[in-house]
Amino acid sequence: MRRNIISALLICGSIAGAQAQITEFDAMNAVKTDITGTARYMAMAGAMGALGGDVSAIKDNPAGLGVYRSSELTTTGNFITRGTSSAWNGMSFDESDFKFAFDNVGLVMAFPTWSGRNGGKGLLQSNWSFSYNRLKNFNRQLTVGADGLGTSFTDFMAGFTNGLTPYDLTLVDNESEYYDPYENVNIPWLSTMAFETGLIKNVLVKDPNDPSGNTSLETDQWVSALQDGEKVNSRYYLKEVGSISEYAISWGGNFSNMIYVGATVNFQSINYSMQSNYIEEFGQNEGFELTNIVSTSGLGINGNFGIIYRPTDFLRFGVAYKTPMRYRLTTYNNGDMTSNLLTDKGMSTFSSKPLNENKYDYEVYTPGEVTASAAWIIGKKAIVSADFNYTNYRNIKMYDAVDGNRYYEEDNAAIKSTFGNGMEFNVGAEYRITDHFSVRAGFAAETAAMTSEAAKYPHLNTARTDMEYFRHRGTNYITAGLGYRGDYLYFDAAFVNRNLTEDFVPYNTINNNPATVKTHDYNVVATIGFKF
Repeated sequence: MRRNIISALLICGSIAGAQAQITEFDAMNAVKTDITGTARYMAMAGAMGALGGDVSAIKDNPAGLGVYRSSELTTTGNFITRGTSSAWNGMSFDESDFKFAFDNVGLVMAFPTWSGRNGGKGLLQSNWSFSYNRLKNFNRQLTVGADGLGTSFTDFMAGFTNGLTPYDLTLVDNESEYYDPYENVNIPWLSTMAFETGLIKNVLVKDPNDPSGNTSLETDQWVSALQDGEKVNSRYYLKEVGSISEYAISWGGNFSNMIYVGATVNFQSINYSMQSNYIEEFGQNEGFELTNIVSTSGLGINGNFGIIYRPTDFLRFGVAYKTPMRYRLTTYNNGDMTSNLLTDKGMSTFSSKPLNENKYDYEVYTPGEVTASAAWIIGKKAIVSADFNYTNYRNIKMYDAVDGNRYYEEDNAAIKSTFGNGMEFNVGAEYRITDHFSVRAGFAAETAAMTSEAAKYPHLNTARTDMEYFRHRGTNYITAGLGYRGDYLYFDAAFVNRNLTEDFVPYNTINNNPATVKTHDYNVVATIGFKF
């Protein structure tokens, strides 16, 4: 069986002396976070930048730490039901998962100054906090699939392999010669796996522009093992686990109950792993399965600075700047491919060579983030607050841990051209029913972080074999909650519905219509705190 490759397959990159393994989608995975924290913070959709007085609000604007008049210890648990739904070429799938996580632990130490204790002016409070916040939960399960597709991953692999010869991809291991294509830094692992499993073949192709049919003008070309016009049934299964966590040390000061300032040093850690299985069925019970395992871990550090201005008792305005995060990351990947194909001997099974994990180290610089906020305090009964967060995702940068920008120039250029301005709008309200009980609600919306043209362009010498990618198309939150405040103890609860929309592309060809993937979170959040 033979089928010509898709001639307009768009693959960029160049063969270099070492393998560049990371794409801009890996970087985005480490950059984007969610609205998480205490139950009060989440019930108000994170719109607390000008209010302060909450451990989680400190991560948006550390000036809010200066609002505290007493010390407190708090912790938060989150019961998360995460569902995913996909739609692709008229076929849909649904998955769901349940997890429990501790999203927040915080300690605030409030220290009134001599001036503050004696009714003076100037610096009245000098407060410190030590906190842990889970910024993102990666856990989810996903199924995407469609039947009767006119394009195949085998077409992609054939196009990806053009320019190489069968000798480049063939293992030689005898007494006189040793050559392993997986150890050749100029050979993509995916091409070798496709060749070993019989999914691509090398044939001579005549020049279509030569009417004479001169065979001397024939050139070798890689083609798919499928026949012309053959349809495929596709299934993609994904399981992700892990989180992004932040550990922060913050200081906040209160100047004359009018100006509050603060600064934070943040240490972030990422721990992410995924396993994906991409399956295609075609022909007479023929098909293949590609399994990928990818894990990423690392640490980052940045700072956050903010100010809150309180011109009257009923108005507050805040602004904060979060500096770029410098992440040092390590990623491991491994791939495996098997196929079932009809041969002269009947149905035969082929497998790629078992591979060791591939490891690579790199750095990601996240963009800075600006937060502007305002709050209106209505007597002693109600609060209405709003935040606006701006992040220019085009400022994401990737660097090789040893050789700097050498291997990521094309990826950084792709970020500049296809990533966008991330804008998040948050609004929240709180109404005090009695001196001890309050109810809350909020809404937040985040714009798409990238354009519809964003695509994964793997380097031609990559050892990565996961070619799928997700394009962020927008996120929104609907929130509600209630709280109890006592003299020394408080309790808050919140319900948060998060809706994330993404395009899913299993491999990059111009003929692929993306699948629509929606992730729905239903969070039941509880916070308990002690004042002292």
